[in-house]
Amino acid sequence: MTRRTLIPILVLLAGCDRRQNPGKISLPAAVDGGWTLQSTGKLPNESAPEAARQLGVMETVEGRYTGPSNIRVIVYRMPTDTVAFELIQKWRPEPGTLPFHTGPYLVVIAPGEGGGDRKQLDTFARGFERALGT
Repeated sequence: MTRRTLIPILVLLAGCDRRQNPGKISLPAAVDGGWTLQSTGKLPNESAPEAARQLGVMETVEGRYTGPSNIRVIVYRMPTDTVAFELIQKWRPEPGTLPFHTGPYLVVIAPGEGGGDRKQLDTFARGFERALGT
């Protein structure tokens, strides 16, 4: 095998083996539609659902937003985009929650104290995904 053939093959193989290492979760301070971050905190990865733990959850963060309605967000940072996509495929959402995958994150949005309707959750989800910037 010539060097000209071997080098591109090695580059491709090295690229396939690399794992992304997304940075720490930084929740947006504001979300389009009038929501503002009120509190945030790290949760132990052991509190994540079994599917997330099995796939190697790297960080779990909770945030609470106030605005047109109160919203609770939990973000699970996974090792790669692909793993986050696999997790959303296995996810079993609780009634009233809105889970979605963006980049290396699985995001679960739920109404907070005082509730909120599905339309507000959808609006928040679109704004949150844009603000997260993945």
